Amino acid sequence: DEGTGPMIEHVGNFGSPFEPIVSPPSYLPHETLSAFDGLGVGGIWTIEVETVNASPVSAFHRWGLRITDEAVSVSCCAPDVNGDTILDVFDVLEFLQMFENHDPGADWNDDGIFDIFDITSYLGAFSQGC
Repeated sequence: DEGTGPMIEHVGNFGSPFEPIVSPPSYLPHETLSAFDGLGVGGIWTIEVETVNASPVSAFHRWGLRITDEAVSVSCCAPDVNGDTILDVFDVLEFLQMFENHDPGADWNDDGIFDIFDITSYLGAFSQGC
């Protein structure tokens, strides 16, 4: 979405203590990506991450690209971890499977440790809904 949407940033208070403000977990472009219609999907896809401020903490856990010829509904609801746009028990089960596999997306409080605090943090976000 080059230039058509807001920049996706990680902005934080770099003083003490560090209190990050994290970008949304999902980003939906303002325009469709139909400019790519008809182009081959093979090849190398690259994502560039640039840190413009000195930061005591940084992390890039997961990125994905789904290529399809059908319209895809994208959930901007963080607890909807299975991406089906419905917040239900299947999201909780998916999260627990991610947690068991130490998937970085299950480090919900982003402290680099897989523990009960990730589970309670996820369940708190889940209970707030979307």
